Amino acid sequence: MALSAVHVSAEVHMLCLSYSLCTEKEETLALLLGTYYEENGKDFANVDRCLILTRKDKRKDRVEISDEQLSNAIEEAEATGTKVVGWSHSHPHITVFPSHVDLNTQRSMQLLDNRFFGLIFSCFNTDSTLAERIQVTCFQAGSDGSRISIPLLIMPRDPFITQQTLTQLVEKLPTTLLREEREAYDRCTSMHHEHDDDDTHAGADEIIAASFHGGLLVRSLALLLDRLISPLVQFCVDRHERNLKEIQTLKESSNEESSC
Repeated sequence: MALSAVHVSAEVHMLCLSYSLCTEKEETLALLLGTYYEENGKDFANVDRCLILTRKDKRKDRVEISDEQLSNAIEEAEATGTKVVGWSHSHPHITVFPSHVDLNTQRSMQLLDNRFFGLIFSCFNTDSTLAERIQVTCFQAGSDGSRISIPLLIMPRDPFITQQTLTQLVEKLPTTLLREEREAYDRCTSMHHEHDDDDTHAGADEIIAASFHGGLLVRSLALLLDRLISPLVQFCVDRHERNLKEIQTLKESSNEESSC
């Protein structure tokens, strides 16, 4: 039976959206942790955590969850008394609706639990006025492979962002993306070295290949710095300044009450 609704905390929504906006050329991937509950005979899901996954296969039109990643996520969820209740990925430059690959992945995940659901964040799209449009959808797969739309509610939380989510946003997300770029560079250079070991005249080709892959790595790191790390640093600076102002306001208010 399909879920009646999915409740996602505002901080998880922010983290998934931030991750989706980090890469314009490839889809992003995350697993959602939370709980299921039943009310009036209907099933609901609460999402309060998000696990950012390293993408082993970076493509613009698909992304896959490995068995190892799912197993590790289940272990981490069980350690915190929650479950892996869903998955999230992005659709850069394409519609928010799930593809047949997404629906096949969703159907396979529902074999573990028929309440399992998926989120898709469509970004880097423009409407007729050329304004950028961001959309999100929640879905499950029917027995015939069709899409079942699930109501999605973004739930506020106090505090808005917890230490755990802040760590994911400021530390885990940049580290994961940096590791992906470095691993891609290492794979390309190692493959070229293996090929050149059998060719004694490949010195010039090796230099050109190393320069090419090194240039791609520098370009990727520069984009990551511009689109993620710099905005995150500015976010932390702005947040710190706002906290200082709030502290000063509270001190002044406390002094006024004391003087009265």
